Amino acid sequence: MQFLDEADLLADHIAILAAPGKLVASDTPVALKQNLGEGYSVSVTFHPTLETEKTPNDTPMELLERIRAKVPSAQYSEMSATQFMYALKTKDLGEVQSVLELLENLKDELNMSSYDILGTSIEDVFLRLMQENDTKSTAAAKTKSIGSLDLSSESLPPDVPGEMLLTNGSMTSPFRQALTIFHKRCLIARRGWLTPVLSIFVAVLGCTVPLVFIQGREASCVRTTASNRTYTLPLYFPDSPLTPFIRGPADRILNVPPGIVASLGPTTRAISLLDIADNTIFVNTINEDYKDINFGGVSLDFDADVTLFAWEASSPGYSGASMLNLVSNVIYNRALNASGQNSDGADPLIQAALQTFPTANAGTLFALKWIAFFGAAMVRLKSLLTHPQHD
Repeated sequence: MQFLDEADLLADHIAILAAPGKLVASDTPVALKQNLGEGYSVSVTFHPTLETEKTPNDTPMELLERIRAKVPSAQYSEMSATQFMYALKTKDLGEVQSVLELLENLKDELNMSSYDILGTSIEDVFLRLMQENDTKSTAAAKTKSIGSLDLSSESLPPDVPGEMLLTNGSMTSPFRQALTIFHKRCLIARRGWLTPVLSIFVAVLGCTVPLVFIQGREASCVRTTASNRTYTLPLYFPDSPLTPFIRGPADRILNVPPGIVASLGPTTRAISLLDIADNTIFVNTINEDYKDINFGGVSLDFDADVTLFAWEASSPGYSGASMLNLVSNVIYNRALNASGQNSDGADPLIQAALQTFPTANAGTLFALKWIAFFGAAMVRLKSLLTHPQHD
């Protein structure tokens, strides 16, 4: 073990050695603390003064005198500028209770911030045994110096254990070290199995409970346009509801080179067009007169093989979608003619339409509720795995 608190938690039996390998105590952690501990202690924290940020010197001593009226064997030590440890050195629960009642009554009078009762720890037992061993060793050394004490193991009292011979140790392979660490983790899991079991349980519950409640229900996250459709808006200009509004000069659609939109055939007769000579004039016209252009235009630069189109983008934006459909038809028709696939003279068109999304129904919201439940379960699982000591 590297730490005494780790030994207290994991070990079934603890042996405490003092130099040079003398066994001074050996028992279970509970038995060592019960038999060799000095009793309970109280940790008291005072509010610091505003001037010095420390506890006044007479306050801890005054509290010690009050505690000694209940427990005469009490002592105190300073842990920090505002925190003091009062060792009661008693295991009598009645005396401990009277001290706690005293602290509660004096909390405001002595400006105490908090107090806490502490039991005996393995570290306390270890330090006490080491102190006693040092005292005995010093006394034995003084006695030996005047030749009045035989220190052989045969002369020791029966209750004093003899020395334990220790080896110098040996090299340990990395594999054996890994097995030792794994064994320690198993011991920890044996004593703290509840947290990992709860983590797995919460994860499984979060995954399965939503499925139990939504099984057998009709699928509701499927787009059913037949029942939820409210309206459909054609996007091709001759069929679009926007076509009747194409009346004045501001409603004409710019096209470069001249007649490129008319190449779609008779369907474009209802569209008002404005022929532009080249792409430069097209861009300048859009930049200068964009406030007086209600729809937009299209420009095909055959030399640079670049297509440019403009659209009016005010809400709700139907004209932009119609312009995009018109430009798509122009490019599609030109590609067919260039590839020779439109040799029969027909005018294939992309007849696009705009349709609203289906509305949400109760079944969809019911499923979303259990998705939220699953998300909350996963957040709780993360909290358990991140801070297991708090649960």
